[in-house]
Order: sequence, then C-alpha cells, then structure tokens
Amino acid sequence: MSNSRKSLEEFRSKFLKVHNFHSNFSQYYHIDTPFSVVLEVYRSDLENKYFKIANFSPNDFSEILIDDESLLSSMAKRPLHQHDFFEFMFVQQGEVIFKIENTERIYPAGTGCIVNCNLRHLEKMSSDFRIFFLNLSKNYVKQLLDSISGLYFDIENDTSLHTLFHFLYKNASTEENTKKEYLDFFPVYNNSDSYKVIYNLEETLYLIFDYPYKYYTFKHFEV
Repeated sequence: MSNSRKSLEEFRSKFLKVHNFHSNFSQYYHIDTPFSVVLEVYRSDLENKYFKIANFSPNDFSEILIDDESLLSSMAKRPLHQHDFFEFMFVQQGEVIFKIENTERIYPAGTGCIVNCNLRHLEKMSSDFRIFFLNLSKNYVKQLLDSISGLYFDIENDTSLHTLFHFLYKNASTEENTKKEYLDFFPVYNNSDSYKVIYNLEETLYLIFDYPYKYYTFKHFEV
C-alpha cells in the first residue's frame, strides 16, 4: 500500500467509518459525531493536480492533501456511497457533476443539494471545484427538530416554509423509509444575495469550529 493511500485511509478513519471499503458497487459511511463540516477542493488545471480534504468536528480537525497521480486516478474510479447521516452539499467555486444513482446532475457555484440516506451518490472528479459539506447525524436532526416543535407564531407554522424540515424529519424519524429522495438548492433567477448569505453562514461555521465559545451548544448554530 502506498504512503498516500495509507494516509488517506488513516485520515478517513478519524472522522468516518467506511463499510464495504473494497466494494465496486457501493460504500457505506458512518460518523460518530453529531455533526461535522467537510471542505473539498479539487484542482486539475494545475501542472500538479491535487485533491484536498479538511474535516471539522466539535473535538477534532483533520486535513490531507492528495497529489499522487495514481491515487487521484483510483479516487476518480471510486464507487458510489451512501451514509447514515444527512449531507448538505453546496458548491462554492467551480462546477460539480453529482452522480445520484444512475443519473448525473450538474451543480454550478452557488447551488447544491441534500440526499436522503437511501440514495447512492458521488461527486465526480471531472472538473475543478470547491465544495462545502455539512453533515448532520439522524439523532442530532431529530433532537433539533423536536426542540422547535412548539412554535408560537402562525408564520412559523406555515407548512409551505417547511419543505426542508419535513424532508429531514420524515427521513430521520422513519427507519422503515426506503424511498430515494433528494432536494435541490438553486437560487431564484437573478438572486445573487442567496449565495452571499450561504457563503457567510459557512464561513461562520468554520470560525465556530476553530474558536468555539461557551453556550454555542445551546445556540444550535443559529448564526
């Protein structure tokens, strides 16, 4: 096993448990933390290509730079995966071809999606990108949604505003759910503010993980 491959596996093991690692059909990911943030950067336009991953969790920070050509080639052929946590994917720069089961969807900068735990998926290493991932465990999602179940104002109980909440709660609460579902996040035409809002939120999350302050647990990342 090459040093690069060994270091990649050791890095993954710090924040992910990968089941069916040698499968050519599907891998299964598990996280032990309630939530984490992952930043992926892929640059194929440089003389020395590289893929960089940084992982932020409440008690750990890990990062790795992969620039070994043989390892990059094998990563490009890696199988689809699914996991037991929710993964919000947002493209900060570039463009991502996201394979969901047997279809491929293109997500340019400023867009993203969330897939439920039944869908196999994969971000393809076909073009340069910078991707932000927010990972939330099922138990953490249920805890958050249960804590806001008693809303006091009519506008808060408007079900038309709760598409994401319904998606999360249904998929987190029903173990027997076998449906394959995902939600896209695309800004309304000519709406440039949404990208800035989401990007600023992501930057704030990075700061929280880097410099945690007391009572942040109770804020539930309401930044």
